[in-house]
Amino acid sequence: MRKTVQIAGEIEKEFPNLRLSETVLVQLEQYLDLLLFWNKKINLTAIRERNAAIVKHLLDSLVVLNIESLKHLKEFTKGKVIDFGSGAGIPGIILAICQPDMDLVSVDKAGKKIAFQQQVVRQLSIENVHPVQTRLQDLIEIPENKMAYDVIISRAFDQIKNILYFGEHLLKPNGYFLLWKGERWQEEMKEVDYSVLHRYKLLLSHRYQFREFGHGGIIVLFQKLDSMESNG
Repeated sequence: MRKTVQIAGEIEKEFPNLRLSETVLVQLEQYLDLLLFWNKKINLTAIRERNAAIVKHLLDSLVVLNIESLKHLKEFTKGKVIDFGSGAGIPGIILAICQPDMDLVSVDKAGKKIAFQQQVVRQLSIENVHPVQTRLQDLIEIPENKMAYDVIISRAFDQIKNILYFGEHLLKPNGYFLLWKGERWQEEMKEVDYSVLHRYKLLLSHRYQFREFGHGGIIVLFQKLDSMESNG
């Protein structure tokens, strides 16, 4: 109970308007417990201290639920979502716990990280998360994945030029691409080939900063244009 109170307090402090149920808070606590326990045995994340994990993993993931201009994205909470390079399930599993209508495919090429995610799904009885061990290069070759997703999320995974390329194959027309990036994201944008970039519209760049650990970042939101718009 004390841990749940700690999590609830940190969320309330940073996001006073974000309301999460007791059930969700308990699952978030269980997820963090599993993450820190497994991290003692296998290298899932460089963050090993609980307070830092709350800020740098939990709050960092939840920040998108607190951005006013993102609240109109019904597809994000109810659609088919894929998390590129999800690692230990961050941000995907954390968001899926909070948004039970989300249908999440959580992709990473590392078997040990997908094994951890599968354990989380089993132990927490999470029905809306589907961990998949594969490379994005292989994922886009599967016909049923072609333009199958409403939203793609990705946190500190790869260069924007690579992420947008893979998203072109997997994201539905008018679907959304939500990225957690650092200060150099605009430099990365300069490296994106025009043949890929012109298929997207940049909707938002939102800077955030937490009080503890000096941790922050930038949320970048793209929308994939349909073929008529991108050709126009």
